[in-house]
Amino acid sequence: MDFQSVSQYEGKRVKITLINNFWYRAKILSVSENVVEFIEEKGKHISVTPEAVLMIMELGEHQQ
Repeated sequence: MDFQSVSQYEGKRVKITLINNFWYRAKILSVSENVVEFIEEKGKHISVTPEAVLMIMELGEHQQ
């Protein structure tokens, strides 16, 4: 995905799928042109490039 598409999810809880088909329930901590930082539900901090994001979907409160 491009940086602008991912940036709208900054600070939100999402399900994020990467191009390697790994997926996470996570909170997006920050987004820049070079890196997307998030913390997944088990507490692990992960950083990827925006291009590594295949799909992202905001989670509702009942899905957290």
